[in-house]
Amino acid sequence: MEELAPYLKEAMKRKKWMAELKDDEIPNVEALGRQIIEEAKNKEAANKKKKTAV
Repeated sequence: MEELAPYLKEAMKRKKWMAELKDDEIPNVEALGRQIIEEAKNKEAANKKKKTAV
């Protein structure tokens, strides 16, 4: 790895870095666990409606 160090150093100098995102540019992401819980609640509510409709 040491023999690659000079090449890596030069490559990092050439790298074009992305500009930092502003807070309003960062997308909101809902955690997968929350999505699963919400889906389970929706299914449970739908099942209750089916049972009462019959």
